[in-house]
Amino acid sequence: MANRIKPILAGACRSLSSVIPFAVVGTVSCSNFSNFPNKLSVGAKNRRLTNRRLVLGIGVSSWIQFITMFGAPNGSSFLASARQKSGIEEVLKDVQWPEQFPFKDEDFQRFDESSDSLFYESPRFVTHIDDYAIAALTKYYSEVFPPSNTPGVSILDMCSSWVSHFPKGYKQERIVGMGLNAEELARNPVLTEYIVQDLNANPKLPFEDNSFDVITNVVSVDYLTKPIEVFKEMYRILKPGGLAIMSFSNRCFWTKAISIWTSTSDAEHVLIVGAYFHYAGGFEPPRYNGFLILTIYASWASADSVQNHFLQCLYQNTRPEALLPPSWYIPTNSSFSYVLNSTGQNLRYVMPSVRKPELILMPTDISHIQAAVVCAKKIAVQLRVRSGGHDYEGVSYASEMQDPFMIIDMAKLRTVTVDIEDNSAWVEAGATIGELYYRISEESKPSMTQKGNKTVLGLFNGLFLGHADQLLKIMQHDFPELGLGKSDLSEMSWIESVLYIAQYPSGSKPEVLLEGKSLFKNYFKAKSDFVKEPIPESGLEGIWKRHVEDEGALMIWNPYGGMMSKIPESHIPFPHRNGTKFMIQYVVTWQDGKNSESRHMEWIRKLYNYMTPYVSMLPRQAYINYRDLDLGMTKDGDTNFIEASAWGHMYFKDNFYRLVKIKTEFDPRNFFRHEQSIPPLPVMETRGNIQWDPADDY
Repeated sequence: MANRIKPILAGACRSLSSVIPFAVVGTVSCSNFSNFPNKLSVGAKNRRLTNRRLVLGIGVSSWIQFITMFGAPNGSSFLASARQKSGIEEVLKDVQWPEQFPFKDEDFQRFDESSDSLFYESPRFVTHIDDYAIAALTKYYSEVFPPSNTPGVSILDMCSSWVSHFPKGYKQERIVGMGLNAEELARNPVLTEYIVQDLNANPKLPFEDNSFDVITNVVSVDYLTKPIEVFKEMYRILKPGGLAIMSFSNRCFWTKAISIWTSTSDAEHVLIVGAYFHYAGGFEPPRYNGFLILTIYASWASADSVQNHFLQCLYQNTRPEALLPPSWYIPTNSSFSYVLNSTGQNLRYVMPSVRKPELILMPTDISHIQAAVVCAKKIAVQLRVRSGGHDYEGVSYASEMQDPFMIIDMAKLRTVTVDIEDNSAWVEAGATIGELYYRISEESKPSMTQKGNKTVLGLFNGLFLGHADQLLKIMQHDFPELGLGKSDLSEMSWIESVLYIAQYPSGSKPEVLLEGKSLFKNYFKAKSDFVKEPIPESGLEGIWKRHVEDEGALMIWNPYGGMMSKIPESHIPFPHRNGTKFMIQYVVTWQDGKNSESRHMEWIRKLYNYMTPYVSMLPRQAYINYRDLDLGMTKDGDTNFIEASAWGHMYFKDNFYRLVKIKTEFDPRNFFRHEQSIPPLPVMETRGNIQWDPADDY
């Protein structure tokens, strides 16, 4: 005779003004068990088959009810009030299941496909449902669980954590917790043992057949990417007549939930889990017994809230046809620091004392960037964009400002397309200069593989585009005192010279440039100048005298002229062209962090002051790619025109005015900002010109 159970699941339906208790009574029966004879063999050989029982629990508030999310006073909380009891409990009644499992592989893909073990590596000692839902679930457990301390009873709490919501004082000889974080499981007082296992990586349960009387799973069934395998395993390890309880809510980590879950309604969630039981085989036909409330509180000001709201918004605004989802990292992820520091060349800005972002997003599609901008504006958080180039002062991944910020890391958008016939290249922002050079060299063969010449002159490196014999004639005629001979020269292709100057080991293949990794990682400070007139001998002697005072000193002189001088200053923002003889980059490096930082910083600033009479004036020009925050910066985010003119003219000369005009037209609210960003002009905000509504972001 089939087993029968009459579960009662009590909950509370909370409105904004009152709490109304209610009870839903249902029956889980095997009356039509004989309709599924072909399912009886699952996990059950050479024994009499007895159906297992199951109960589904769900909280059914919909996302549309987050009506007070942005209106909570003082940012304290928002409330999702429940809809009243409806026909949702009838969803699993008399279902006509398709013959084949109706879901596709893509239904079990997720927004974030990174390892679940990494996502859950850091413990989260929080509850994921509110007190009312916990009370309802605990009360239900007290009514359907075997009595406490019943001999021979074993319970498995799947996807467990530091709390299982079992009745207070409840004990059995064996209560096993299975989850992803050992620290959480060790803190769970109800467990007698625990196992760390990622069910999405390995759905095979490490237990003998007929091991457990009850299996529970609280708010985690929506994360299973191999549910049929897991549910078949559940059937195998349940004792005949055992009970499986899946409880779930309308709240989850959206980026880790499967796509079929995040794109369906609460009622459809019940049907999805019911389908898991049906197609796994062996269970009684599932019945829903639900509590209809989940009241959600969240601190708008907390980091967790910023992250959750951003990711939820991102999911809603991302194009579904994007081939790959973006990756994202928060400070609790074990890989967060690695990703943050991966392209940070200046170690001054990866020190623990430097403010860190709330989240790092790695887009794989343009739509992810667009959605990130929309969502960052929506929740009023700064965006910093990190590309494949260098960042001397770390403004793409660190911040001197007080506002919370996030990083869009373009590392996965790095395609380089070179068109030799058109003499052009299309480079995505995440590509490095090494990747660009490599693609140019590959597409230019054989023309670019002709031997160029590189010279090594004592302490100096120099590059000459031509043959060694040509260079020797020039040097012997113009600089005979250097005594340059053929043994001082190394002749190589252009791409090989790139490897040499980048200080890759001798014999390195050009493909090393595709690794996207910089060999230069130091604590350093850099500054720049442009030279219009030759520096007199006395000036050069002063430079040399000061240069030897610091063991980490380095100077790089880049000659200008040629084609650089023929392009008008106003052609692109970079204005340092006609009349510039060379650019100087001053660098000082050290390895002991804060210990000697002040000494080295003082040295380079003194050298920069010494160079004042020998370099450009009015304004004293600087190279934007060697950003220098000594030239001035803003820390409050409210950059004004007068303040920004200090560094703007040095970087862009008169092109600064054009940049301000463009900024004012396209970003009048100064959303895209950093310590040395271009400011918008103040504008009179009227209905006739600039009017911004947060709703427009969607």
